[in-house]
Amino acid sequence: MDQNLLVLLAILPGLLIAGLIWWLDKNRETGRNIIGFFFLGMVITIPAYAFQELSYKIGLDVSEQIWMTFLFAFGVIALTEELMKFVAMRYYLFPKPFFDERMDGIVYGGMLAMGFATLENILYATDLGLETAILRMFTSVPAHGVFGVLMGYYIGKAKFEKTNRMRHLTLAFVVPFLLHGLFDFCILQLNYDLLMGASLLVLLGGLIASGFAIHQFRKGSVVAPAESDVVESEVLDQTTEENSPTGKQDTDPNIVDDPISIQDAFDVETPIDAPAEKTPITNQPPVEEPTPTPKAESQTPPPITKEPTIKPAPKTPEPPAKPIENQDPEAIEKSLADLEAELEEMREDLEDDDEADA
Repeated sequence: MDQNLLVLLAILPGLLIAGLIWWLDKNRETGRNIIGFFFLGMVITIPAYAFQELSYKIGLDVSEQIWMTFLFAFGVIALTEELMKFVAMRYYLFPKPFFDERMDGIVYGGMLAMGFATLENILYATDLGLETAILRMFTSVPAHGVFGVLMGYYIGKAKFEKTNRMRHLTLAFVVPFLLHGLFDFCILQLNYDLLMGASLLVLLGGLIASGFAIHQFRKGSVVAPAESDVVESEVLDQTTEENSPTGKQDTDPNIVDDPISIQDAFDVETPIDAPAEKTPITNQPPVEEPTPTPKAESQTPPPITKEPTIKPAPKTPEPPAKPIENQDPEAIEKSLADLEAELEEMREDLEDDDEADA
């Protein structure tokens, strides 16, 4: 058969399942990250495949001895493949900043598994033919999707539920490892035909568990805040409490701010002295405003009348002094004598004062 058609049949199921997982994510990841993890899954296929080839050379392979098949299924295939996926998820995806919600663990786990299954499917299809490609399209490829989703489920819980981190990390490896080993053992064993059919039950149970995990994470799909935002919020709250006179945030539990946009604030003309309107919470009982009591009419004071100003009577001019030549000489001599007497008394008083001071 044409090799190009075989490669197309090997690639198609992995791409379809990867697209379905990406579509189920509410907060879809960037195409760059999705494609990157798909190709990362193809890369980690190479060391796992090389280890399996090494096991064939040492004689560890499918055998009629059931314990040998059990050891090959669990100790070689399941261990190497799931360990490669777990290392990539735990030490590459886990610290990445774009891993910001639990659902991302499922998405990137699914992409990683589909990249792994796609390259593995190409190798098996080109080696074993069309029948193997079609059989794996409905069995092994969906099974890898189940293992990747469940690993991502526990990786997501480990990152965002820090109280049980070690437990979730352990389950992120153990659950896919056990399901993968059991699935391969049922298919590869050569002793019991019924066990081959049991592999379909394992696949069905894994699909149900994966659907439950996706539903649980999609229901609470909320982006977790970055640590810097949390620290900034705590600093802002602390600053608000320090600036408050009471040491607490000035919030009234019965009053909420009336939401208004910046544009509305500029469109509405509000007096400067008007207080900000507050809208009471709807679940609080309405408060009846007290009826204002009429104020007593204030008596108007009588008008203040200004007293008339009395203008002073005009002064009558004094008659001019008589000229000396017109005065009586005797009167002049008498006045001079009185003046000299007064001066003499003043001189004597001054001398008495000087003697008293001495």
